[in-house]
Amino acid sequence: MHCYSRLLVFLIGFCIWTASAETAERETQRADLLSQAPNIAEGAAWELRMLGVDTPEKLQELRKISNRRPVTLAVIGTGGVSKSVLAAKLGEKVTVEYRMGPNFPNCDPNSNTHDTQMVRVISEITNAIRIKLKVLVYQPSEVRSELAEAFSSAGQTADIICFYQSYWDNIDPILESLRNAGKSLIISPYVAVGDRRTNRTPQGYAHKPWSESIDHFVTVAPLARKSNGGLTGVSDRDSNDTEIINFVAPSYYANGPGGTCPSAAVAVSVACYLYASNETPPRPSEIISIMRETSVIDGKLIASMPPFSQETAVNFKNAVHKYTRPEPSRRRRLDAPGLLNLYRAYLQIREGKE
Repeated sequence: MHCYSRLLVFLIGFCIWTASAETAERETQRADLLSQAPNIAEGAAWELRMLGVDTPEKLQELRKISNRRPVTLAVIGTGGVSKSVLAAKLGEKVTVEYRMGPNFPNCDPNSNTHDTQMVRVISEITNAIRIKLKVLVYQPSEVRSELAEAFSSAGQTADIICFYQSYWDNIDPILESLRNAGKSLIISPYVAVGDRRTNRTPQGYAHKPWSESIDHFVTVAPLARKSNGGLTGVSDRDSNDTEIINFVAPSYYANGPGGTCPSAAVAVSVACYLYASNETPPRPSEIISIMRETSVIDGKLIASMPPFSQETAVNFKNAVHKYTRPEPSRRRRLDAPGLLNLYRAYLQIREGKE
C-alpha cells in the first residue's frame, strides 16, 4: 500500500511538471514572436499565432511579399474614426484619410470610438506584417440615403470595405449600394441579436455559396480568447433568418463568442495581406476562396495557445461541425469549415506564384 501511495504521488507530480513544461513552452514561443518584432502589440501577437504565424521564421516569410502593392481600406460607420487617438498606433505604413463626416474635412471625433478600436486591431496586425495601408473613413449619419452614398463612394476606390453596425430595417438603399460595390470585398461581423429576424439587416444578404446572395460580402464571428471554444449562437428560427457566418477568426479582444466585431477586424487584416501580396488587385471572389480553402481546425495549434486547452480545441471542432454539418431539420449556418489561417493562405499564394 505504501509503494502504491508513493507511485501515486510520483504520477501526480509528473503530470504537474508536464503541464508546467507545456505552459512554459507556450510562453517561450509567444516571447520569441514578440522579440522578433519588439513593437508588435500583445493582442496582435496572440492573433497572429492563432492565424498560424506561430514562429519568427513564418512572420519573416510573410513579410517578404507583403509590400507588393498598397491596400486601400474603407471604414464606414456613424461613430467615425479618430486619427488623433490612433496617432501613436498607426506607425509609418498606415495612413488615415477622411472622406465623409460632420464638419468635413475636420471630422476627427477625438474619442476612442468603436470604429477607432477596430482600426487599432487592424493596424496592429498589418503593421506587424508590414503592409502599407490607406484607411478611408466615411462617417455618414443614420439617414439611409447618406449611408448608401457612403457605400457607393467607397466602392469606387477601396479594395476592402468594412463596417461594424447592423442598420436594422429600411435597408433597401444600403443593399443596392452593397450590390453595386462589386469591385470591393465587404467584411462585417455577424450581427444577429434578440428576436429580430436577420432578413431585416444587410448582413442577412451576405455571401452564401449555396444560394443567391451578395457574393463579395462576408460575415465573421470569433474564436474568442475569452471563450471555451464555442461559437456564437447562429439564428435559424425560420426562413426569415437569412444571416450566416462565413468565417471564424481568432480574437484577443472579443468579450466572448457573441463579441463579434473584433473578429471581423482580424479577418480584415487577413484580407489586407492577401491584397498586399498580389502584384495586381485580385477579385473579391478570389480572396474569399483562399480564405475558405485555407481555413482549418488545427487542434494542436488551438490547444497550444494560452488560455486554451485540448478541451477548447474539441469544443471548437464540435461547434464547427454543428453549423457546417447540421441535422436534417436544420440549415447550414457556417461557410468555412474551420478557423482562418493566414500562414496557409500565404503558402497558397506562394505556390501559385512559383
